[in-house]
Amino acid sequence: MPPSRSAQGMLITVQITVAAVIVGIVWGTILALLQLSPIKPLAWFARLYVTIFRSIPLVMVLLWFFLLVPQLLKSLLDLPPDIDIRFASAIIAFSLFEAAYYSEIIRAGIQSVPRGQVYAANALGMTYMQSMRLVVLPQAFRAMVPLLLTQGIVLFQDTALVYVIGLADFFRTATNIGERDGQLVEMVLFAGATEVNKGEVVVVCGPSGSGKSTLIKTVNGLESFQQGEIWLDGQSVRAKETNLSKLRAKVGMVFQHFELFPHLSITENLTLAQVKVLGRSAEEARTKGMKLLQRVGLHAHADKYPGQLSGGQQQRVAIARALSMDPVAMLFDEPTSALDPEMINEVLDVMVELAREGMTMMCVTHEMGFAKKVAHRVIFMDKGAIAEDVSKEEFFEHPKSERAKEFLAKILH
Repeated sequence: MPPSRSAQGMLITVQITVAAVIVGIVWGTILALLQLSPIKPLAWFARLYVTIFRSIPLVMVLLWFFLLVPQLLKSLLDLPPDIDIRFASAIIAFSLFEAAYYSEIIRAGIQSVPRGQVYAANALGMTYMQSMRLVVLPQAFRAMVPLLLTQGIVLFQDTALVYVIGLADFFRTATNIGERDGQLVEMVLFAGATEVNKGEVVVVCGPSGSGKSTLIKTVNGLESFQQGEIWLDGQSVRAKETNLSKLRAKVGMVFQHFELFPHLSITENLTLAQVKVLGRSAEEARTKGMKLLQRVGLHAHADKYPGQLSGGQQQRVAIARALSMDPVAMLFDEPTSALDPEMINEVLDVMVELAREGMTMMCVTHEMGFAKKVAHRVIFMDKGAIAEDVSKEEFFEHPKSERAKEFLAKILH
């Protein structure tokens, strides 16, 4: 007995919905990544596409694909006139239309992932696509699932337009959609010159907003700069021919808010970049990771997730993750400022041990006890510029600028 027309209609509806959801999410993800791309022509294309399709009523898109596209395809591909490609036209129309909406959902999901997660992935030497695929998108999709399901339900309901397209509906349908403007963030960069030699420990300090974090993030190109040069391990950070991803892999970085990848276990946090960036085998990466966890006293927590650890433990894992890449130098961006007082020493102890082993280090910190113990030099910043760059003895005993004297008076007493 052949299926009833209602059953056939339901089957076609499900087929269109499933196909349009799959294609729409894939194309929507690509559009979202293009919108966030630093390559302006690609970003402009994606934004124009999304704006156009979100501004046109779905019924108009369907009419265009039903009336024009089939005839155009038959003419271009020399298809028989009696061949029916309306079903394929419906899938293409829904996919292209829904991709614009999925793109905005996915873009918002990507932007909801803390920027520090991207910095952390980049600091491990991951390329843009690797950081998106392995770090950002897995976290973003978790937050997007409810919205994606809702959009899928809307799509399922909209498939009724495939069967009922009337002239009255065409003229009554209108959609007013607000556009979400992108934000351009500009940074005022510091001015100054300094160097960090092999085996040297340099502490960067200064009042809030003085440019300390911006300074340290320009060292491995996480923050761009408009003038001047930064040389790292014999390579210019700013040069077009420099492979920033490979260069960053040589420099470990530890962030203020840890920036461990929350969707990965502690072991996976330590092995991901080793495998994907350095090309090590899974077993080799795991062995290296376990040794480093043993070193920072967290071997027993290897199978836990970041959210199950204390702040001090997470920061020690972050240090181990950076060391797993065998860096030639380490950057620390206020590694203890987000910790409770009793957890600070457990992180500082690891940093002191690294310094005594001869690791080249550049540390943004307000821990003056640490600076006095291990620093060779102190860079004091004020109003976006390097105000002092002297030995630790000279800085603590004979500061030159009035601003440095005022800073030390407040922080040491």
